[in-house]
Formats: sequence, C-alpha cells, structure tokens
Amino acid sequence: MYLSRIALNDRQRETMRLMASPYLMHGAIERSFSGEKKRNLWRVDWLQDKCYLLLLSQERPHLLNLVQKYGFPDLDRAYETKEYASFLNRLSAGQIWMFRLCANPVRSSFADRNGNSNRGKVYAHVTPEQQRAWLLSRMDKCGFNISQDSFDVVQSEWKNFAKVARQKGGFLAHSHF
Repeated sequence: MYLSRIALNDRQRETMRLMASPYLMHGAIERSFSGEKKRNLWRVDWLQDKCYLLLLSQERPHLLNLVQKYGFPDLDRAYETKEYASFLNRLSAGQIWMFRLCANPVRSSFADRNGNSNRGKVYAHVTPEQQRAWLLSRMDKCGFNISQDSFDVVQSEWKNFAKVARQKGGFLAHSHF
C-alpha cells in the first residue's frame, strides 16, 4: 500500500471546483491509476494554511496529471508517495498516537432492506453523540483504544455527489474527529 500527499493550489479556480465536488475528485483520483479499479481512500486536509490531498492506495499512483492541473508543478516536492507498510510495521501495542480522522459514520437497518441486496438500508449518524458512539464501537475491531473524553467531533458536513450523466447520486456525511 502507498500513502501519497499532494499540495493543492486552493487559489486556482479548477482546484476550488474539484474540492467542491466529491464526484470530480473521485474521478481525478481514479485517473491516477491504471488497470482494475480498486478502493482508494482519500481526503482533503489542511495543515496550517496549506491544502493537501491525502491518498491511501494499493498501488503506486501516477500523480503528475493531478499535480499539473490542481497543484504546484514547479515545486521540488509537489507530491510525495511513501510505502505505507513501513509505517504499519513500526506500530506496536501500547504506543500512544495522535490522529485526525475523517469518516462516514453510518449504520445499517436490516428491517429496511436495500432493494435486492442483503445489506440493510444505510443511515447516517447525524448527531455528535451518535458519531462519537460509532467511533468508540469500532475500537476493538480496528485495533485501537481511545477514551470517551480524549476526542471530539470537530466538524460534520454533507456532500452531494450526483453523477451528471444520470442525475442520480446520493449524499455522503463526513465527520471529522
């Protein structure tokens, strides 16, 4: 796996358009890979006053097009890609880490089936209390431990990602912990 970071030029009109549309962002990221589509995790993150695209992927991305269109192609380090396994191999039980998380906290209701699938209908956790409980409920399964008073939900937002061709889409709720 690979972790990449691209500095985005948030003062450029095309970049602002990209950041406002999860559908466009997803497409731009997918064009950075060849072959079979795989699930890539990404988010836009701000460190001090600089905007970055963070990308976790199974294969090494080809980021030159993204950098040329939305970033700073003249910078020496317009983007970085590192092997994620080297970081994961340094983790051990009992270490204390600080982290920021952008997640889509949802629950499935099997009382309301979603069409022909076996999956229940998906509902977003909308209140900070629901979102905190969602994160706490995943500690054991995901291999981390946090106390209830050691974190907070600092931002929640809904993003509309309608596909232009079909005019169908959905909403994605993001919570930042």
